[in-house]
Amino acid sequence: MKIILIGGKSGSGKSTVCNKLVEHYGKDKCEILSLDSYYHDFSSMDMEARNKINFDDIASIETELFRRQMVALKKGETIHIPQYDFATHTRTNETRKVEPKEYVFIDTIFDDEIADLCHVRVCVDTDSALALLRRLERDVKERGRTYESVIEQYKATVLPAQLLRGESAKELADVVINNNSQNFTVDILPIIEAIMREEDVMGVIE
Repeated sequence: MKIILIGGKSGSGKSTVCNKLVEHYGKDKCEILSLDSYYHDFSSMDMEARNKINFDDIASIETELFRRQMVALKKGETIHIPQYDFATHTRTNETRKVEPKEYVFIDTIFDDEIADLCHVRVCVDTDSALALLRRLERDVKERGRTYESVIEQYKATVLPAQLLRGESAKELADVVINNNSQNFTVDILPIIEAIMREEDVMGVIE
């Protein structure tokens, strides 16, 4: 099993890249996991306090649970990942069953703690203005957020985190791809080639 990190700033198009890779390899061989599922449960805090949380800080993620479940997948075990309610910043009572697949793509922020778990690390590089527009559309349509709350959060925590993490993400990545296309056309060939190189190395080791 190969774990491939697809990282980048919020709104960079990571999910689009993951979906294109699934189309290439086939759904029966692939699984997509989002690190967003592993946000801590903040139900003990009032809503005002929850809205001030920096969700672009790795501290907001239960990384230990994520690491345990990735290790379990590598061993061929089935895992049950948390499900998150982004409107209330809390975990639901439901989980999603995930079985080991040949390719597991992790849709995530870029961080050392996550990167070292993965066989191939990809940084999706996108213009900040375009990324914000994409985030606005996603959070309002899919996550029940208001425009005002998305903009406020972006200015307070998202953009500073992106500026801090941007260059280090490129340094950690095995592949950096540009996704500034308005119609989400992105070349995934460099990622496929990097996965092939990793498979060749794993084959030699085995």
